[in-house]
Amino acid sequence: MSTDNPSSPEIPDENDLRALREAAREQVEASAGAPPERGGLSPYQRRRLIHALRLSAAAVGSVLVTVLLILGMVQSLEARPAGPPGTVTGRVTNFAGISIMNVVVRVEGLDGVQTFTGPSGEFTLPQVPAGTRRVVVELPGVSGVTVPARVVPRQTVDVGVLQLYTP
Repeated sequence: MSTDNPSSPEIPDENDLRALREAAREQVEASAGAPPERGGLSPYQRRRLIHALRLSAAAVGSVLVTVLLILGMVQSLEARPAGPPGTVTGRVTNFAGISIMNVVVRVEGLDGVQTFTGPSGEFTLPQVPAGTRRVVVELPGVSGVTVPARVVPRQTVDVGVLQLYTP
């Protein structure tokens, strides 16, 4: 910025900012007990310094808002299902290989996506949103099992035999 017009709306260049910083540093040193130097900030320099600081604050604010918007978009993309739902199947047994009936099988974080194992320990979880999910197998009084499942749209993924420790 080459003009000395105080009402100019131009953004200060690096030389102007450097001069303003130096003048502000000198002013701070003078007010902190250092021997006062001749001069100080003129009203025009004060206005320019305040203007430069406001521009810096506005730039930081814009960057912060942009980062927050991006993070919000990433989070909403992660929460959005990756296409039509798929199906998860499997079987639950104890360590002796005996099927366990009426075990709760659910998908972590998805309310309403759960079922119970049948007489042979088998289960089917239909309408599971596509993506990487965690299948949780729970039986009251017994420690549960959690396994990952990569659900593919319109396909069935079999998580195999899940074993629970039963006393």
